This record gives sequence, C-alpha cells and structure tokens, in this order.
Amino acid sequence: MSRLHSTFPTLRLAALAGALVLGGCWVSERYLVTPEQLDQARQVPAAEAATTALPVHRYAGPAGRGQVGKAVLLRAEALAQAQPEPGGPPPVLRSRRYSPVVTAGAVLTGVGTVLSVAGTILYFAGSGDLHTAGGVVALSAEPMMLAGTLMWIFGILRPPQEVSAGRAKVRYLQVPEPLAPQAPPPALSLRF
Repeated sequence: MSRLHSTFPTLRLAALAGALVLGGCWVSERYLVTPEQLDQARQVPAAEAATTALPVHRYAGPAGRGQVGKAVLLRAEALAQAQPEPGGPPPVLRSRRYSPVVTAGAVLTGVGTVLSVAGTILYFAGSGDLHTAGGVVALSAEPMMLAGTLMWIFGILRPPQEVSAGRAKVRYLQVPEPLAPQAPPPALSLRF
C-alpha cells in the first residue's frame, strides 16, 4: 500500500508535465482585417487554406484606437478561424495558433532549469566527486536554458499564422504594396 501511495505524486507530476507538453504553447496576435479580406479567406477551400496567404496589418494599439501596425501576410486558415474582438470599425480579429518553436523553447527552458537546480543542490550539499558532478551538471544546463529562452522569444516575435513573402509553396491572393516587387531606381548619371 505504501508503494502505491508513493507513486501517485510521481504519476500526477508526470501527467501534469505531459499535459503541458501536449497542450503546447499558443501564440496570439490581433489583426486589422477588411470584410472583403475575411470573405476572401473564407472562400478558400480547406485543403488550400494552410498554403494561401492574404495581406493584413497587425493591430498596434489599445482597443478602440484602430492603429495600423506592420503589414504581414496571414494564412487564410488562420484568418477564417480568427475570433472578432468587440468594438467598432475597423474590424479587429484575434488569431491564435499553436507554435512548435515556443513549445520547444519552453521545454528546453524547463528541463534546463530542473538540471540547473539539481546541480546547484548537489554542488552545495555534496563533497568531493558529488561536489564536482553537481557543478558540471549546473553549468551544462545553462546553454540549454539560453537556447530555450531564445527560441521562446523568436517564436513569439514570428507568429506561426504569418507567412514570409516570396515562399514558393504559398499562394498569395493579393500582393500588398509594401511587399510587392518594385521597379529599380533609375541609374544616376553624373555630367561634368
């Protein structure tokens, strides 16, 4: 009975860790979208929605101000699934999508933290070889935590629902003017 009782906290901890990893990390962003763009995204067939992008603007500012942010290309499936936020014109949609980069960064940071704390405890509590091993474990966890933190930050800065311009496998419904190829500037000539 005592052996079964002692495994329940371990099982609960494992279930919690599994739920966090399987639940993943989601990135949410707000976008200014015209009704025409929303209709266009909803008309894209479901099989093509992940590889089709529309130009929109990120919403920059507090609710009700309607400030236009950076021009981005948003996947049609993310736009069609986005939730409208309450308020007046212009329409603001909140898109939320799973990010494997943020999830990997969170896992690396969590595992690195556990190793660092365990190594630090061994370093201060142990003596001789245990002291040295604890120091090595604590120091070896630092690069893992740094990599996880950087992945987490870069994953949030680059939402997975956005697509970079010029990708061969993506169909663009409209090319926004700032991202469209522009004619080269005229050559300068100097006359003396």
